[in-house]
Order: sequence, then structure tokens, then C-alpha cells
Amino acid sequence: YIKSRIKSYSSFKMEHLDLRSDTVTLPTKEMRSAMSKAKLGDDVFQEDPTVQELEEVAAGMLGKESAIFLPTCTMANLTAIIGHSGKIRFPEMVSYLPTT
Repeated sequence: YIKSRIKSYSSFKMEHLDLRSDTVTLPTKEMRSAMSKAKLGDDVFQEDPTVQELEEVAAGMLGKESAIFLPTCTMANLTAIIGHSGKIRFPEMVSYLPTT
């Protein structure tokens, strides 16, 4: 679904989505329809096809081998701080991230 919505990574414009908060952006009918039809799985065990696709699209847009979905700013900030500290390798760092 995500890949079909983005024709070209270079033409994707973020002004279409304001993801600052769930109180800023209300889902459209199309968004609700997509949510109700989405295949579900546990992203902690890499079983959620939507999260996997989102990570693949993000990696492609950034020209990277892979990407990780961090659902909160707190989780993203913690990941960045630990990653830049140089004291913990990435696989160890991921094990510290909350999963609930």
C-alpha cells in the first residue's frame, strides 16, 4: 500500500502529512479504509507487513540498506542518544528499547 501511494521517492512531499500529533491530523475516509483493510502482525517479531513495508520505503528514500520504525519521539531520541554515545553497539541498544 505505501509503495503504491508513492510514485517516486524524489517527488514525495512531506507537507501532505502532518504527523506531529494525533490531535493535529484527523484520518480521512481513505485513511480509515486503509487502516481497516491493513494486514496485522506483531512488529516486535517482524510479523507486521505494513511496518516492514514502511521500513523498506524509508530505507529506499534515504538510500540506506534498512530502517527501523520508532513509534514515539521518546523512543527515537533514546535510540539517537545511545547510538551516538559509542558505548553500546546497535544490536545491544535495540534490546533496551521498550516493546510495549
